[in-house]
Amino acid sequence: ADQRFRVVQADQRERLPARVRDYDAILVTGSPRSMVEPEAWMLRMGEYLRDAAEQRVPVLGVCFGHQVLGHVCGGKVRRSARGREIGTVTCELTAEGREDPLFDGVPARFDVQATHEDVVEEGSGEMEILATNAHTDNQAFRVGRYIRAVQFHPEVDAATMRALIESRAAQLEAARVRALFAGIRPTPHGTKILENFLHHFT
Repeated sequence: ADQRFRVVQADQRERLPARVRDYDAILVTGSPRSMVEPEAWMLRMGEYLRDAAEQRVPVLGVCFGHQVLGHVCGGKVRRSARGREIGTVTCELTAEGREDPLFDGVPARFDVQATHEDVVEEGSGEMEILATNAHTDNQAFRVGRYIRAVQFHPEVDAATMRALIESRAAQLEAARVRALFAGIRPTPHGTKILENFLHHFT
């Protein structure tokens, strides 16, 4: 069935919907902003998302959304000690991830596109890690039944990742840019993860 979306630009101080139960689910996207130095609107949004989950509205955080949810769920958001992760990356599901419906039909090792400098660390006891890799320990997590979050970008395809690398080429070493371009691969499991969220959580 067709999905209808309402886009709210929280970073532009647009008001969040007053009645969260009017929506089947919430998706929080990536952003150039950072939770390392959180602004008031980010903290308000985090509490809104936590409240939505308590009202049984499923929430999926992507990249920045992952970090907002990580913060409100007791984690620490920091700059990665390993630097920026960018390009096509391979993640591995944990035991919890292999049985979570968000990853239904996704193999234990899967490729996705990623670009981020911040990471979520030191989650609370209720935060369960669903996916990881050598660069970023917390590539995906869940809290309870209604909160899911992924650090990578399931919505980004290979062509978009190539454009993102090109846009950041001036900040990267030439040899790394060449290696990143050479490593770009299709990532159909990203689409599957988004489909799973719609199918299993709404």
